[in-house]
Amino acid sequence: MKAEAMTGKAKTWFVVADAAHGRVFAQDGSGGAILPVPGLTFVHPVEKDSDLFTDRPSRSFDGGGRHSAERHDRAGEHQRKFIETIAAPIQKGAASGAFTRLVLVCAPHTLGELRAALGPHSAKLVVREVDKDLAKLGDSELAARLGALLAG
Repeated sequence: MKAEAMTGKAKTWFVVADAAHGRVFAQDGSGGAILPVPGLTFVHPVEKDSDLFTDRPSRSFDGGGRHSAERHDRAGEHQRKFIETIAAPIQKGAASGAFTRLVLVCAPHTLGELRAALGPHSAKLVVREVDKDLAKLGDSELAARLGALLAG
C-alpha cells in the first residue's frame, strides 16, 4: 500500500532548475509548508570557454590518412552531466517512496533535458511542468511562487 493511501497525504517534490542551479523543495500534504530538501541543492561550475571549445578542429587518423574532426562542443556534454546529477537523487527518491508527486519548474531548455534524464518511475510521478526560470529566486520567495503554482 502506498504511503499516500495510508496517511491520506501526498508528498510533493518540486525540482527548480536552470542551466547552472538546481534545488529540490518538498511539501507534505496540500497546503503544507514548502521547504528545501537538505542536501538537494546543485550548482554547476562555470567552465572557461577555453576549456569547453577549441579554435581548431581535432585531427583523427584512420587507414585512409589524417582527417579533421568536427569541433567538439564539451559545453553540451557538461550540461547533460549536470542534469544527470540533479536527476539521480530524484530517481532514487521516487524508487524509495520519498515523494508521491513531482513538479518540474525549469528554464525551457533545462526542462526538456531533465524530462529526458528522469527514469520511467520518476516520470510517472510528474503532475505538472512549468517552463519558467525561477532558479535564482531566494528560498522564501520561491516557496511562495511554488505554492501559487499548485493553487492556480
